[in-house]
Amino acid sequence: MASVWDSSLGRDGFSEYSGLRKADVVYRQLRQEIISGHYLPGAELTVSLLTQRIGVSKQPVMDALRRLQENDFVVVVPQVGVFVTKPTVADAEDFYRVWSASEGVVAGMAADRRSEDSVEKLRLAVNGLSQILQSHNEDVVNGYIERNRQIHRFIYEMAGSMTVLRLALNAWDRSDFLIAMSGVNIERDRMHEADAEHHELLDAISQRSVRKARDITERHVMATGSIVVDAMKRSAVEQLPE
Repeated sequence: MASVWDSSLGRDGFSEYSGLRKADVVYRQLRQEIISGHYLPGAELTVSLLTQRIGVSKQPVMDALRRLQENDFVVVVPQVGVFVTKPTVADAEDFYRVWSASEGVVAGMAADRRSEDSVEKLRLAVNGLSQILQSHNEDVVNGYIERNRQIHRFIYEMAGSMTVLRLALNAWDRSDFLIAMSGVNIERDRMHEADAEHHELLDAISQRSVRKARDITERHVMATGSIVVDAMKRSAVEQLPE
């Protein structure tokens, strides 16, 4: 699963982010690769190999890796190397508890501030997702992912806060990272349940029910968190010595 607002980064990145510094481009490319599951937990990121593959000098790669470390996507071990972070079960549990609460606040803001036009736009997106699921198309998962992002983007637009949007970008990246590191396919596990929850949320926002919108969203996010945490627990048990 890729981030809600940054889901189409190309292989080389430079054609799509030509106005950015090289270190920023490298950061976005590596971040996208990490949160999409290109690397396993604990995988080593070798600077020399990255410079060759991406086609930049050493400095932009080093700058990007430092930024990835600041955002807890990688761990830099002095004199040893750079490794993709191995999140713990406790890390995931804590994150989803906090994120579900904050997402609930955003949904409540959306219910309080929404306009009739924004509700209609959200309704079209929610109904569109239901139609995708009913189509039984071979590419249903990708269709679901795209429309799901659109739904959540509209809700953030309803909330009408750039501060909230900036916080959301970081939180979605963290969730994508935890999902990738857990190895689960959230879309296949959650598509139909999430579709029903989207309709509930649409009704709550349409009715300006702040409390209901908040509660539905908290439950919606924690359902994903539970799948991730359970997968990480199973993995931890499987890795125990016999």
